[in-house]
Amino acid sequence: MSNLCVATVGAEYQIENKPWTVAHVGNDKVKLRCVGRGYEEEEFSYFDFNAAVYEGDIKIPKLAKNGVPLPDLNFVDLPSATKSTIYRCNAYVRKYAVDKHKRSITTSQVVDTVAKKLEDPDPPSTRTVERWYSKWLQLEEHWMAFIPASFLKNAKVRMDHCRNDLLIQIIEDKYLVFGSNFSYRDIQDAFETKLNLPEYRHLGRTAPSTATIGRRLDKVYGKIEIVMRREGEAAANRMLESLGEPERPTRVMQILEIDETIADCFLVDEYGIPIGRPTLVLIVDVFSKMIVGVCITFRAPSTAVIMKTIKMAIMPKDSVLEGVEGIEGDWPCFGIPESIRTDNIRHYWSEALGDAFFDLSIEQEHSKVRKPKGKATVERKFLTTNITHLNRLPGYVEEIRNRILDTGLDPEKNAILTLKEFKEHMFRWIVNDNNYKKTSGLNNRRPIDVWNESAEFYVPRLDRPLESLDVTLLAGVGERTIQSGKGVGYKSTHYSSPELMRLRAQLMDKKLFRKGFLNPSVKFRFDSDNLGYICVQDPITLEYFKVWTNDESYHGLSEPLYKCAKELQALIRKQDGKYVDVAEAVCLTKSRLVEMVGGKHKVAHRKKMAALKERMEQKEIDSPFVEEGIAFAERINKKVDNAEYSTNSSEVDLDFGPSSYLED
Repeated sequence: MSNLCVATVGAEYQIENKPWTVAHVGNDKVKLRCVGRGYEEEEFSYFDFNAAVYEGDIKIPKLAKNGVPLPDLNFVDLPSATKSTIYRCNAYVRKYAVDKHKRSITTSQVVDTVAKKLEDPDPPSTRTVERWYSKWLQLEEHWMAFIPASFLKNAKVRMDHCRNDLLIQIIEDKYLVFGSNFSYRDIQDAFETKLNLPEYRHLGRTAPSTATIGRRLDKVYGKIEIVMRREGEAAANRMLESLGEPERPTRVMQILEIDETIADCFLVDEYGIPIGRPTLVLIVDVFSKMIVGVCITFRAPSTAVIMKTIKMAIMPKDSVLEGVEGIEGDWPCFGIPESIRTDNIRHYWSEALGDAFFDLSIEQEHSKVRKPKGKATVERKFLTTNITHLNRLPGYVEEIRNRILDTGLDPEKNAILTLKEFKEHMFRWIVNDNNYKKTSGLNNRRPIDVWNESAEFYVPRLDRPLESLDVTLLAGVGERTIQSGKGVGYKSTHYSSPELMRLRAQLMDKKLFRKGFLNPSVKFRFDSDNLGYICVQDPITLEYFKVWTNDESYHGLSEPLYKCAKELQALIRKQDGKYVDVAEAVCLTKSRLVEMVGGKHKVAHRKKMAALKERMEQKEIDSPFVEEGIAFAERINKKVDNAEYSTNSSEVDLDFGPSSYLED
C-alpha cells in the first residue's frame, strides 16, 4: 500500500473525456466527483489512482475551468464578443491585483475607477471581481480564466496535446525550413513513420489529415511567417503587400472607410434635360457594415465634398431625413470616428483635411497605391448599391454590350429623376433596405442590430458642439494680413468687423507679423458654398469667429459660380475693354445660364417629341392589324359589287393603253 498520492483536493482530471474533481484524499482513499450530472462518485486507493494516472487512464488537463478543459486557443481567433468579455474582466482584475494590498483603496473604489475608465454601464460587484481574481490565480494569471462558459461548451479539443506536440516538431524540423520542398503529404508520411516507433505507439496509428495540418499551420504560424521561413523575408514582404490585410475593428465607429465613384444613373434638371451622372460618396462603418455618411453632388471629388460627407457621418441623421417621404426604419449612426481609411489621391492629402482630422483626433490611414483591397467594405457597398437599387431606377446606365443590342436602353432617353428625387430614393434605400438586410459578412445578421448591440457598450463619441464642427470641417484654408480700415482681403472683396479690428490692434502691440509684411497676418477658413463670410482664427486663443463681407452679392455665392463670373469679367475686359465688377459679372453669368437652359429646353422638347413620334411609329409597325367589323362588312360588300360588274362586262374590250410589252 502506497502512503503517497498525486491527487490533491480540488484538482481536476479527465476520465473518458469527462471532467472529474477530487473531493476527498485521506485514509488511502481518493474520491472523485464528476462535474456533469448523472454520475456517482468514484473511489480509488492511492496505488490504483497513481497507476491510472501514470498509465494515462486518468488524464491531467493542462488548463481547465469549471471542470471543462480549456482548448488551445489564440486570443486573435476568438469571436469579438468573447474578446470584449475577456478585455473587460482583465481590466478589473489587473487593477484589483495592483491595489488590493493598499489599505487606503477599497475594492468598491477599484470597481468605480475601472468602470469610469471603460464607461461600463453595468459594473460587476466586489464579490464578482474577487471571484475573477481567484480563478485568474488558479490559471497562473492567464486570460483564459475569463472565457465565458458558453463558449467553452462549444469549443472542442480536436487533437491530443501529445500528438499535437509531435506534429509541431515535424513541421519545425522538416516543413518550416528555408528552401524546403516538404508538402502536407510528406508531413503525413513522417508522422506515420514516427508512430511506428515503440515510444510513439500509444498515440495511435492514424496520421492527421491534410486539412488538420493546414489548420494547425494557419493557427500557430500564419501565412506570412510560413512564407518567411520557407522562402525568405523578401517573399514575405511581397505577400504582405499583395494581401493588404487591414486591421479588424471590434466596435462601431472604430474604423470607417470612405470612397467615391460616378453613380450609374443619369439625372435630369428641372426642365427634363439630361445633365449627367452625379458623384456618389459613401462612408461605411467596417464593424457593422452600416452606411454612416453619403453625399450626392455634380461637383468633382474634392476636399469640400469629402468634408461635407464626413460632417454628415458625424451628425445625427434626423435633419437629413426631414421631409423625405416613405422612411419607415431607423438610421442611428452618429459620432466622431477613431480612424478613417482613405484613398491615396490628391484631395485626401490636402492641408484642410489633415488639420480637421488632427483637430477631431481622427487617425487617417491611406490605402496603398494600386491596392484597393484595403477598403473592401466600401467597395462592396458600391456593388450592392448598383445591383440592388440603382438598376431599378429610370436612367440606369446598363453595360455597353446590352445598350448595343437594345437601343431602348439609352439612359439619357429614359432619365426622369432630378438630383433631389435621386437623393430621396437613396435615403429610402439606405434606411428601409440596407440597414435591415441580413449580410453574410455579419453571419446573416442585420447591420442595424450589430450597430445597436455594440453602441450599448461603446457609445460613439460626440464631444464637439455643432458650431465647432461647422468651422473645423470647412474645406477652404487661407492666410492673409489684416489691413487698416479694410480688414482681410480675399476673392476680390474685404471682410471686416469690429472684433477683427480689435484683434489687429492686439497683434500690432505684440508685433506678430509675417516676414516682409507691415500688417499682422491671421489664418482663416471659408465655405466654398458661401463666400459671404470667413472664420478667422485668433492666434492668441486659437479660437475662430465669423467675419462677414459688406458686399451683399457675395452672400450665398458659391466658389464655382465666382470662378465663372471672374472668367466672364476677364472676357468682357478683353473684348469690349470695359471693367465689370464681380457683382455685375455674377448677374451676367446667371442670366447667360438662364438663356442656355432656355435654349436647351427647346432642343430637349424637340428631341422628346421626335423620340415619342419614333416610338409611336414603331409601335404601329409592331402591333398586329385588327380590322373593325363595319369596315370589314363594307369591304366585303364592295368586293361583291365589283365582282358582279366584272361578270357582266366580260365581253367588253378593255383598252390598256400603249405598252412596250405589248409592242414587243
